[in-house]
Amino acid sequence: MPSATSVIIPNDILKFILCAFNKKGKRSRRTGCSGYIYDFTKDINRFIAENAERFPDLDSKFHDGLTEYTARRALNKKTPHGATCELRNTFALYATDGELDWNGLIETHFPCYKALLDKHEETSVQPKHNATLNEIYEQNLAIIQLLNEIKQSLNNSNQK
Repeated sequence: MPSATSVIIPNDILKFILCAFNKKGKRSRRTGCSGYIYDFTKDINRFIAENAERFPDLDSKFHDGLTEYTARRALNKKTPHGATCELRNTFALYATDGELDWNGLIETHFPCYKALLDKHEETSVQPKHNATLNEIYEQNLAIIQLLNEIKQSLNNSNQK
């Protein structure tokens, strides 16, 4: 089972993101401690829609839009707390007008939170999913040759 990718966003970074929202977002007259979440969610969805060509991965992930429930979880207003990797990238891109993703935001503005950097798995050679019959035949011949060499070396060591 894969490990969870949700990370609780520290208050300093949340303040940075919400300051960006206060500067460029349109606020309604909603009251309450989390009355801004509807407007924040709407502004994030607007950002995703306007930048769909620049960031197609965000558009594909949040094609139907970010929900208020997800935004509340990411802003630590609903349990369980935390934001996924894609949502953290979306917030960072929104707050920096598309200049920095999550890792770039932390490295540039919050170096004290380097432990929260997203670590991407290093992938070396990808396995071929559509191997031809000739490639399979050549691979089998190589395996047979290796087995024959091992068998021959075992026979030589037994004779000594």
